[in-house]
Amino acid sequence: MVISVKNLTVEYRVGSASFPALDIPAWEVGDREQVAISGPSGSGKSTLLNVLAGLLSPTSGSVEACGVQPAGLGESERDRFRAAHVSYIFQTFNLLEGYTAQENVLVGAAFSAPFHLDRAEARALLDRVGLTHRLNSYPSKLSIGEQQRVAIARALAKKPRLILADEPTGSLDPRHAAGVVTLLRDACREHGCALVVVSHETKIVETFDTRVDFLKLNHALAGVGGPS
Repeated sequence: MVISVKNLTVEYRVGSASFPALDIPAWEVGDREQVAISGPSGSGKSTLLNVLAGLLSPTSGSVEACGVQPAGLGESERDRFRAAHVSYIFQTFNLLEGYTAQENVLVGAAFSAPFHLDRAEARALLDRVGLTHRLNSYPSKLSIGEQQRVAIARALAKKPRLILADEPTGSLDPRHAAGVVTLLRDACREHGCALVVVSHETKIVETFDTRVDFLKLNHALAGVGGPS
């Protein structure tokens, strides 16, 4: 299994009050599996991705990703864990503005030692996502769709075991959204990595064989349609 979750809870505190964000008794994702998680905005889907990536610690329970329990690691060890095993595609892409498309892809692999990516391999990844003609373009000169494709190429650069994508088509029109998801899924199959996509777009979610209804997975949402 690339992901194994048991009795996971996350609570946020505001003053003396605590508010449950996640309560997931059990959930697993297999190696190379592709999963779409659907649910309304603000329901905790991004929180779950942040826990899986080791960006947020659970309040209780066990979360294992790629054979590692991120919550048990120090901050620098978590950085190394992500560098070695996990790529995260954010809603806002998080491209480095002062770097070209090719340089952004190279940076994506730079922190995953001992893995090394050369310029020819970065070019091949950008070619894979249809951006050979944009190698030397800066993010500000790219369309939203092109920025998204650079983010996908960068995510693949270090050959991760797991890719987490948070609303990867949120800034795209339906036609381009479908193309980006197809591209991402095909690339994950080719590179042999598991994929977890969070999306509220029904047409995107329906293309996945494995679909998770977050209102049913997350028991913290019992009052808004989840399990009682």
